[in-house]
Parts: sequence; C-alpha cells; structure tokens
Amino acid sequence: MENEKIDYMTPDKVISGSQGMVWVTYNDTNERFAFARLISLEAKAKLNKTALPILGRSGKAHKIGSWEGEGSAKMYYCDSTMRQKVAAYKKTGKMFTMDIEVYNDDETSSLDAQCTTLKNCLLDEIVLAKIDAEAEYIDEDISFTFDDFDIPDTFELRV
Repeated sequence: MENEKIDYMTPDKVISGSQGMVWVTYNDTNERFAFARLISLEAKAKLNKTALPILGRSGKAHKIGSWEGEGSAKMYYCDSTMRQKVAAYKKTGKMFTMDIEVYNDDETSSLDAQCTTLKNCLLDEIVLAKIDAEAEYIDEDISFTFDDFDIPDTFELRV
C-alpha cells in the first residue's frame, strides 16, 4: 500500500474538444489535406470476445479473440471529393481507402498532444445528395471501418 500513488484529475489536464487538427491521406493518390470541414470524429476498437463454458462453473469466462476498428464522423456538406471517389468506384470497381490522423492538441492543457492514426479507412456509406430548406447549414454523417492504428504521440505532462 505504501507504493500506491493517487493521481487526481486536475482541470489543467482537460483537453478542449475543438483544439487540434485532423489530416486525411487518400491512399490511391497520396494526397494529404487538413480535414477542415470536419465537425466531430470518433473511432473505436471493438473487442470481440468469446464466451467459454468451463466445467464446474455456473458462469462463463471470456477471452478476447480479435478486434475491429469502427469510426464515425460528422462534417459540413460542402465537398464532393469522396462522392467523386465513390462514383469512380461504381465505374471501375476500385475503391479508395484513406488514413486519418487525429491530433488532440490543447495548448492551455498541461498535457502534450496525442496523435492517433487510423489506417486503411473504408467508408460504410456516404450521402450522395442532400438539401434542407429549414437548415442553417447542411451537414452529413459518415461511418467507416479501419484495419490498423498507431498512437505515436500520447498524452504526457508537458515539461
């Protein structure tokens, strides 16, 4: 017990949701750009477990078998690039993938920036056309999967 350390959460560690940057690289063209029309993005590693019956136990134990990368994003509806790439897929059968780099970087926080790179992202669906006479602005939601990820920079106390 004497080696335990309590690290209380302090307000200076809170990361502002709007501080940071997202970069997208289309893997078919290696074109990299700031994903400025993004409103929000969330990516998760879904852990797939198997329930294992064990002789002599009334409950089951669980074992991780694999993981799957899933993500979603909300963005302003003001760019046709992805729609054009999906139209090209319709004609050629060759679908694009993209890598998405997410930087959480709040200079007012006592923590360094975190970078997470989602690799080989593949769209689940995309809006082809949208209009709304009552909307102040038009946005769209996308969902995607990814095959791999790296976290090359993590939240660490600034020195």
